[in-house]
Amino acid sequence: MDGRYGHGSEASSSPSAVARDKGRDSPTRHPRLKTVSTSSGSDWTNDGGAMDAFISHPPAAAYHTTFSRIACNKRFLGFVMILGAAVLSSFFIMPALVMTYPGIVHDLAFMNQIRWPPFTNLSNPGDVGLSATRNFYFHTDPEVTVGAWHILPEVLGSEVSSGDEAEYIRFLQNGSPIILYLHGNAGTRASWHRVQLYKVLSKAGYHVLAFDYRGYGDSSGFPSEEGIVEDAISAFRWIRGHSNESAIFIWGHSLGSAVATGTAKRLNQAGEHFDGLVLEAPFNNFVDAAFSHPLAIPFNVFPWLSWILTDAIKSANIRLASDENIAGVTVKTLILHSLDDEVVPYELARKLYDAALQAKKGSVKFVTFDEKYEYGHKHIHMAPDLPYIIREFTAPPPAKADQ
Repeated sequence: MDGRYGHGSEASSSPSAVARDKGRDSPTRHPRLKTVSTSSGSDWTNDGGAMDAFISHPPAAAYHTTFSRIACNKRFLGFVMILGAAVLSSFFIMPALVMTYPGIVHDLAFMNQIRWPPFTNLSNPGDVGLSATRNFYFHTDPEVTVGAWHILPEVLGSEVSSGDEAEYIRFLQNGSPIILYLHGNAGTRASWHRVQLYKVLSKAGYHVLAFDYRGYGDSSGFPSEEGIVEDAISAFRWIRGHSNESAIFIWGHSLGSAVATGTAKRLNQAGEHFDGLVLEAPFNNFVDAAFSHPLAIPFNVFPWLSWILTDAIKSANIRLASDENIAGVTVKTLILHSLDDEVVPYELARKLYDAALQAKKGSVKFVTFDEKYEYGHKHIHMAPDLPYIIREFTAPPPAKADQ
């Protein structure tokens, strides 16, 4: 027993306990207690009356312990109930928000209001660690001006002197392959993971042209599916008009993969030549991407609420149907996806790949990255073998032997 219940306790001096002890020839073992030796060597069970008194009249500390446990259990139960109510209510916050304000689907699809990193001077690429890079602007229609960066291949960096437009256009015509980069939603062309990819591609020997769609960064206007595809087509035509016959590849990430696929389809239909399409972390269509997003968990847990999101998507007029547009793309295509992508699940990229295989005339290659590398949705640029994969994909086809 605990030392606080040793000799000299209130129970051992009780008159009733003394009276009960008279006439007993042997100690009485209390049925509810085990034999425990105290520091003085005596046995609590040798004084059955004392133990009876202890059980009948426990010390105040015992009451305090019992009530504390009850109070703690009640507090814990209350916490669990509050937490459960909060979790349950959160499942209805998003459906209620979408039903009240369907336009939130458009905002979440493009997220152009999020400018990250904040306070970046987009007119000075050096602020984000880019050298040999020119900032410039071009019109995609009479009322829209977009901001863009031209990042030179790393090997040309030491040759930059004036850094003016004429010099950069001269570099653009040197025959090195060119990548038109179409970014995903949120942020700007200065977002960290995008800058890291520019550096990888520049080091591998590519020109990179990255721009912000209308409504993003320092570009004017307001984004829409049709509008950002028009921006991409205008960017391609600007490159083609200033690069002679250099190879051009269109690279789209996440939302940009749908823009890239729509752009590629339009260019192929118009007979405008480019050399290949790279889709990083792509999805098959916006409906599937929306329902697969973590914010859509309530609509999946409670399927009877799914009509709210479906109607909002229809009213936003956003399709981003890459699985349909890919059928009109005739150039070779490379799909890159990390298996641990939690924003756009691998299954959606696989659906797009399957659609491409069924419909496309050009070759399709699907490269996945194991989840153990933790590249997630935005960091395939960290893959050591990415430059090799891109060089292999962009290499010109072998010349045909003369017959």
